[in-house]
Amino acid sequence: MTLVPEDVQVIGFDGIRSVGNIDYICSTIVQPVQEIAEMCVELLLQDNTSLKPPLVCFPVTYVYGGSTAEALTVRQ
Repeated sequence: MTLVPEDVQVIGFDGIRSVGNIDYICSTIVQPVQEIAEMCVELLLQDNTSLKPPLVCFPVTYVYGGSTAEALTVRQ
């Protein structure tokens, strides 16, 4: 039998924390949806739409939920 997170780690995306019909909280990556939407509207409403839009990167957040091993302390 495969155990989570001992044998395999599972991580969700977009803040989804439930897995199927099981009462299990999944670790996940959360994107700043509101900020992404605002930037999309801003880019769509630009005066000069012939310009290539800039590359925009938004920070994401990791939310621990039990389906991944806890972070290890890195020694330097």
